[in-house]
Amino acid sequence: RVLHIGDSHTVGVYGTQMDDTMRDTGAKVRTIGVAGSSPSWWLNGTTTKCGFSSRDENGRLDRPADWRTPRQTPLLTDQIKEFKPDVIVISLGANMVGASDAQVKAQCQRLLEVAKASGATIVWVGPPRSRDNAKKDALYDSLRRAVEPYGTFIDSRPYTQYPTSGGDGIHYGGTEGTKIAKAWAGQVFDAI
Repeated sequence: RVLHIGDSHTVGVYGTQMDDTMRDTGAKVRTIGVAGSSPSWWLNGTTTKCGFSSRDENGRLDRPADWRTPRQTPLLTDQIKEFKPDVIVISLGANMVGASDAQVKAQCQRLLEVAKASGATIVWVGPPRSRDNAKKDALYDSLRRAVEPYGTFIDSRPYTQYPTSGGDGIHYGGTEGTKIAKAWAGQVFDAI
């Protein structure tokens, strides 16, 4: 039983591919992507207005046709209680670029404490490369230090190279971006 939560990358191609790949193993999978989300959103239920997607363990997809449809971030505590996951995959961090080391540590630790209390194995997948990676190195250092006492940390940077043109500089789409996002998901799955 695998619970996968994440931000806009999980709403997009990466999340869809990860979900498909995990289901192909025969695992019961629940994937929830909330665009714009940071760890604190999964503890306080912040509402997104820029993209939501979920697929439950029975394969039912909930993805509003209008991505601006407001949706509350599901609480991790509720998801754990309802689904009882054996593994929790957390694909978060991109929305914390620019946060201080202390802010990253505090948000991650609160979420990780909830995940750890469930008894599940924890895997945290860091954000992919974007067109501007200047602030990502410091973020990665902070994420790694926050996560490692609780579970496995996977660095997505070796698996991603943002296309030199097109897109918004952050999200992977279009022909080239979709290909990269699918390969990224496959390599993260292999690492898990």
